[in-house]
Amino acid sequence: MGVGGLDSLNALAEASAAQALALDSTVADAWLARSNILANEQRIAESLIPLQRSIALDPVAVEPRVAYGLGLAQIGRVADGVAAVRRARDLDPQSAMANGVLSYLMILAGEVDSALAIQRKTMALSPGNMLLQQGLGLLYAVAGNRDSSAAAFRRAYELGPDKFDGRANLVFALVLEGRIDRKSTRLNSSHRCISYAVFCLKK
Repeated sequence: MGVGGLDSLNALAEASAAQALALDSTVADAWLARSNILANEQRIAESLIPLQRSIALDPVAVEPRVAYGLGLAQIGRVADGVAAVRRARDLDPQSAMANGVLSYLMILAGEVDSALAIQRKTMALSPGNMLLQQGLGLLYAVAGNRDSSAAAFRRAYELGPDKFDGRANLVFALVLEGRIDRKSTRLNSSHRCISYAVFCLKK
């Protein structure tokens, strides 16, 4: 799909989210959807506002808290991001999403060994989980280990080749292997780590 097609899909999604909020502004998932749209457009600081509404409406939901933590890290507040995701993991200690993003943010905070330990422990609890394998690829990418990252992304692709994030995994593997130019690659994904990773991959 070309850039124009992605922009059209974004516009449609934004209109749908706006309509849902107009009908009922007390639906937490509608605020989360609005935030995802803003994040996909790289309007990260703006995306945090609807996330706050989503969290207030559904305090025990893990996903908006994880997204909020990731968003904080993206605007330079890494320590606050780690704290937010820790709170999300406290709600569900077995959450692959919370553990995966927590380990990713800990890499950004310079806690490489701890981050990889969390990720491997979580993967042992849920073998064959594409998102966790994907997360391992992200960790290695941010840590600067291109070969291990590419191998992890390829394994993630094998675990979910027909999923959108699965195809994104293959793209990132190819970027890391130097087979395609990351500057020519645009991905639009509900998975914020995938959207953000292109800015973290090291040349």
